[in-house]
Amino acid sequence: MKKYFEIKYLLIILSIGIILFSGCDKDPFDLFDDFKGKTPVISTDSIYLLSFDSVVVFSHIVSKGGSDIEIAGLCFDNQPNPSEISNQLLFNSSQNNFATIVTGLDEDSTYYFKTFAANSFGSVKGNIISFTVPSSKPPVAPCVLPAGKITDNGFSYTVGTTYSGSVYAYLGSYGIIASLATISGQCDYSFDFNEQPVNGIYTVNAYNFEQHNKRSISMFIRYSFERYRIKDGGKIYIEQIEKGSGKYKISFCDLSYTPTSTTFKTKGSFNTQ
Repeated sequence: MKKYFEIKYLLIILSIGIILFSGCDKDPFDLFDDFKGKTPVISTDSIYLLSFDSVVVFSHIVSKGGSDIEIAGLCFDNQPNPSEISNQLLFNSSQNNFATIVTGLDEDSTYYFKTFAANSFGSVKGNIISFTVPSSKPPVAPCVLPAGKITDNGFSYTVGTTYSGSVYAYLGSYGIIASLATISGQCDYSFDFNEQPVNGIYTVNAYNFEQHNKRSISMFIRYSFERYRIKDGGKIYIEQIEKGSGKYKISFCDLSYTPTSTTFKTKGSFNTQ
């Protein structure tokens, strides 16, 4: 008797299902048709260079779909198809047009940028745009400097041996040292970088250097066993003579340091070996 009722109820359920589906024009198994056109549409439009390591990415919401945008953003990577969690930057979802500044990029490197958006009906990915950050042009020092010479407190000296590489960094990850013989003995000019330098103007700034700013350096002069730090704000003009070789042209026009109560001025230009 129990088996009879089970079969009876199963037949009733099947009959109801046939009646329901037979009166429906669309495929009963296409369960996601109701969401078509209700998810948002977002476009990655264009990219422009702002500085040696930053760009601005323009994008916009084409359609918010069937409900308000809940989240929208941008991701980027060196890989052709970045994931949504790679270097993710979120937008103000109440807006439709976005201009996003991306900083900290490496020169002579290609990046891929992709937008994404989501509402209550689902999430979507925008198109991908690639951009290659160009190498900076060699800067020109705003003063005339004799090659291979450093003037310190009014006295001119010839630059002798130079060193460059990570092993010569006193504070950062890459160092350049220029040695010269003075009346008082051996003197070294030391330049510390947070990464291997490229073409550009670098600023002496102890705080920004400690914050790993790419264009800030730490610089000091060593006389025998004494070290004198170059004052913040000085500009160093660096030209990369041969990429990846460690060969550079270093120029500086108006640096200062205070070994005693008197401030000394120094300027110079030399090539690393």
